[in-house]
Amino acid sequence: MAQVDDHALEVLGEDLWARLTPELIQEISNYLHPNEVISSVKLLNREIAECLRDSFRTYVLGCKQGDRVWNPEKPHHAEQPWPGRDFVAHWGGPGPWRSLSLAQRHRLLCLAASSGHLPSLDAALAHCGCTLTSGALTSAAAGGSVAACERLLGAGAPASSEVAAAAVGHMPVLRLLLDRTRLSTIESSYTASCAAAARAGQLPALQLLLDSPASGAVRARVLREVAAGACAGGQRDILAWLQQAHGYSPSLVDAVAAARGGQVALLEQLLPRLVLQPDRLESESASGGNAAKQPLYRRWIVLEAITAGCPVEVLQRHYHRLWSVAANENANEARSEDAAAAEAAASSSKIRRQLLLATAGSGTACWGSKLDFFMSAWGPDVVARELQQRFDLTAFCNAAALRPDYAQRLRRLHAAGMPLGVQALRYTARFGHIDALTYLLDEAGAPAAAIDTAFVRSYVSERGPQLADSQLLRLLKERGYAFTAADVKAAARWGWPDEPLIALIQMAVDGDSGDDNGSHWSAAFKYAAIGGASTCVLQALRARGAAVDLAAVAKGGSEEALDWAAAELEAEGKGRGFGGGALLTPLRESEVQCVHERGNLAALRWLHRRGLLDGRSVSRLAGRVELGVAPAAAGGVEH
Repeated sequence: MAQVDDHALEVLGEDLWARLTPELIQEISNYLHPNEVISSVKLLNREIAECLRDSFRTYVLGCKQGDRVWNPEKPHHAEQPWPGRDFVAHWGGPGPWRSLSLAQRHRLLCLAASSGHLPSLDAALAHCGCTLTSGALTSAAAGGSVAACERLLGAGAPASSEVAAAAVGHMPVLRLLLDRTRLSTIESSYTASCAAAARAGQLPALQLLLDSPASGAVRARVLREVAAGACAGGQRDILAWLQQAHGYSPSLVDAVAAARGGQVALLEQLLPRLVLQPDRLESESASGGNAAKQPLYRRWIVLEAITAGCPVEVLQRHYHRLWSVAANENANEARSEDAAAAEAAASSSKIRRQLLLATAGSGTACWGSKLDFFMSAWGPDVVARELQQRFDLTAFCNAAALRPDYAQRLRRLHAAGMPLGVQALRYTARFGHIDALTYLLDEAGAPAAAIDTAFVRSYVSERGPQLADSQLLRLLKERGYAFTAADVKAAARWGWPDEPLIALIQMAVDGDSGDDNGSHWSAAFKYAAIGGASTCVLQALRARGAAVDLAAVAKGGSEEALDWAAAELEAEGKGRGFGGGALLTPLRESEVQCVHERGNLAALRWLHRRGLLDGRSVSRLAGRVELGVAPAAAGGVEH
């Protein structure tokens, strides 16, 4: 076949694209990664660029985290293909970074580290304005870039990233981290790294870790964690290697890990020897005392794990063997018949409730079939009786609410006999199940009066950022609840994202009896500012009467937010008025220390430029933070 040079292919490609209709261009582009469309397809010609102008406008840099709370240990994963050239072109100067909060700048640094594109990482290191945390190195390790890890280690990043490297099997990165970090002195990190490698089936990484000096005194404990990780991940080869190379003997914990992880093949391999071995069972029963109860525990815990993680067919296959032994285990004890019967009944009832609880929270799609199976095995009346134990209702609702189909689970459990009390309503609100809340209020007869101040404060406002939900807020408002500044304060304290927090601010009514002096609004401003809320949130709070807290903005906010906050205070005349100007008061030394500890270097430099760091703070930061050019005069304001 004749060779076609690159230029000819490029011309041919342009000609083919030119023959396509706009609809077909759009359809083809939808099958490509958005970054490829923006960096390549849209550049082919003007017509294609115009066709895709509205649908492909923004690069995707990483997976959406869903929260604004800064977790410096959390790895961030960059999208591939990474738009390195355009990243450097946009983020290679200080301008775009000024509008980003501390958490946003940290995340962008981590994404650049994860990308493995060194020019992008260099741009981020130069302009991010935040202290290096182990999260940046963890992201680089998860991305498998030795060069990025070396650059971050050279820049002073703290190292605790072996878990990420081990889990993805990046051997060069793992060797680098083992050589350059103090993993051998951190038992928890070492154990977690070994378990992560085993769960992911990364045998070379696991061998490297177990051969390190760190394994000495903790080897037996580490091997147990490694085996459990391998079983949870269904890694039969890893378990076989542990047995052959290290003489490891599988335990009940391994069978439970396999069952909870839904690893049926591995579970079937472990069950006969660990749980269903007749000789072992007889010897334990004959020994008497506490040992006689071990078969009961062994079968119960495995049966519960199977219920939680395995398909219903596995439960049906092993139920009768496991349950029949467990239910009659106390029969051989030297007690009166009445006492033995009472204890056996109590044990059986406890096991039933635990199995129903595992069913309610099971992650398998066939959880409903498991409920049907237990109703068939025990009888509907027995299941209903166990579901009506009021002390377990909270646990049932909590387990079911962790699943996205909470409304359907409530319907099935209620039909089987579980009461739908206030517990169901609480967990509906806590996890934002709008359909379940509608079902409870409109069909199941839950009293709307239960949605009172205490209910909302406990189960709506005080929830993590990933669970904040504007739709839930609107539904509660429609059902008659009046949000107040105290609700806003609670939400801001928990780090709600901008969109639901602004919606809550707009819904809140005035006249809260506990907020006569606006203290709740000011507290909400402080919490939101520390959490890195946008200027739009701060402005919305300010419009409701909140006092501006410049120190709070400096702890987590952007330079643009600091500009706005300073302008607000200057307009009010806050600070040391002299010489016809309203100058801001420098931050206290303790406040500056807090900003430094949180790692907002951009805010420290902003404060220095504005003359808002006193002499003691500047002296203390010298050598640790590059503050840049000092102001013209102490206490002066840059205009």
